[in-house]
Amino acid sequence: MMKEKKIQWVSLLAAAALIVLGLWLLLEFYPTYRDFFPKCVLYELTGLYCPGCGTTRAVRSLLCGDFYKALRYNPLLTLSLPFLLWWAYREFLWAMYQKPRPPWLLSLKFALAVVLIVTIYFIGRNLPWPPFCSWAPLPD
Repeated sequence: MMKEKKIQWVSLLAAAALIVLGLWLLLEFYPTYRDFFPKCVLYELTGLYCPGCGTTRAVRSLLCGDFYKALRYNPLLTLSLPFLLWWAYREFLWAMYQKPRPPWLLSLKFALAVVLIVTIYFIGRNLPWPPFCSWAPLPD
């Protein structure tokens, strides 16, 4: 039991170190001008923006304190970030201390709602008229 707990803490520290390294890379190197940041395969092949397009630049903008620019790069990520951070915190508590997860977080209705929101966002950000065209990431 004690060994499992130690492995959990080591895994958590390793994940935290990787996150810190990734955030440092984002601050140090602008994503658009560096080849080691991933490109969107869907956009490269079809010209369509996936729900994740602009996420790297949005996170960088948030790290630099530019909320408006982050919102323009990826509004879904930017607006859902408080929920995502809360969710990560809840997962941490569950993994480390076996604290219960909220039952609605594991429900089929919640999963379907997330899929519906992401699907509407995916379709909307590829439509060419306002207000949907403002959902597409800012060009660099």
